[in-house]
Amino acid sequence: MNFKLDSDIKKSMEEACAEMGLSMSAAFVIYAKKVGRERRIPFEITADAPSLERDFYYPQTETQLLSRIDKALQQIKDRHYTDAVEAGAKVVISDEAISDLRRYVGYLINVKKTTQAASNLLDDYDETISTLSTVAGSLKMCESPNLRVRNLRRINFLHHNYFLLYQLEGDTAYVTNIFHGLED
Repeated sequence: MNFKLDSDIKKSMEEACAEMGLSMSAAFVIYAKKVGRERRIPFEITADAPSLERDFYYPQTETQLLSRIDKALQQIKDRHYTDAVEAGAKVVISDEAISDLRRYVGYLINVKKTTQAASNLLDDYDETISTLSTVAGSLKMCESPNLRVRNLRRINFLHHNYFLLYQLEGDTAYVTNIFHGLED
């Protein structure tokens, strides 16, 4: 079977498949088996939702959704760095922390099948970063000797069981990682 894909979609899918250790061919076989087994397209397609809502909540492919998440997270990262300067401490989000957040959002979307929970987590992250910019210097160092030696501090997400670790250097909070509360 042969068909054409837009070059951006193909590139995005190739990258996503590579991250999952799959070839594009294997991904399409998985998709075809699921359609054959369930006798349906394994995601909702709708024409009457507004474009932005349709694109986020009803993506054509999982790869497109993950791409949108990456773009949203990058926008959040960029926005917080500049907005936080005005609020108090500058907040710099590491690529590793963004990767952590992407993993949690991806889990909610792909495993738990709930875009609403993923959206809520992103909103909570946003609020937590905003709060961090105003309280960064007032939070204590972590109690764990392994974290204390790295000068790490912790702030819990405001509404979900996640937390982030950060280092404070002058008036800048460097977010190093994000964890779920059940992780070690």
